[in-house]
Amino acid sequence: MTELEEADDLEGPDWTDNHRLNTWLAERRAAFPAWGRETSGGTAEWDFSPESLDRLEDLVRGVFRTYEEISAAQDEPFLVGAAWYFGEVQVRQCGAVWRWCPQPSEEPDNPYDVPMVQGPERVPDEDEDEYDDCWEDDDHLHVCNPMSTLCGLYLRAPNEEERLRDALKAYTWPAHAARRVNSVWSSSRPGLQTESAIAILA
Repeated sequence: MTELEEADDLEGPDWTDNHRLNTWLAERRAAFPAWGRETSGGTAEWDFSPESLDRLEDLVRGVFRTYEEISAAQDEPFLVGAAWYFGEVQVRQCGAVWRWCPQPSEEPDNPYDVPMVQGPERVPDEDEDEYDDCWEDDDHLHVCNPMSTLCGLYLRAPNEEERLRDALKAYTWPAHAARRVNSVWSSSRPGLQTESAIAILA
C-alpha cells in the first residue's frame, strides 16, 4: 500500500495510467509467451486479430465445463492470461485503453476492482459541428470487464451467431468519427492496427 500511495496521486487518481495497472500489464506482457506456448504451441497463433477471439472462446470452453468452474478459476494464470488477451485485442483493434483503480478496494471481494478496458474518449475536432450528431451521449464510455465477459460465456449455450468477437461491435461508430479517433490513437500507440480498427468500427 505504501508503494502505491507514493506512486499515485490520491487527489486525482488516473485510472488509465498508474503503478498498480502498469505493473499488472507489464506482468501480463511478460507472461504472454509462456501462455501462448501452453495453449497452442506459441504466440504465432495469437495475433490479436478479431478472428483469434473465436479460438480464444473455443479454448476457454474446452477448459471449463460450468460457470462455477470458471468463476472459481479467476485467479489462475491460464484464465488471467485469457482475460488479458481478450482485453488487449480491444486495445489493439478498437483503440480501447486499460483502466484499474490505483488503490485496492477496501472490500476484498469487490467485483469491480479488476482490470477493465474502456473505449477511447471523444476527441475534439476543429470542425466540431460536423461530429456533434455522432455522439449520442458525451459522457458515455464503453467499459468491458474481460474476465466477467469470459465467465459470462457459460451463462449461454455455444452459438455460432453470438461469439466472443461480437464484443468488438460495442465500439461501432460512424465511419468518419471512427477514422478521426483512430488517427489520434495510432499516433500515440504505434501498436494499434488502425486499418483493422476502422474496418471494424465502420
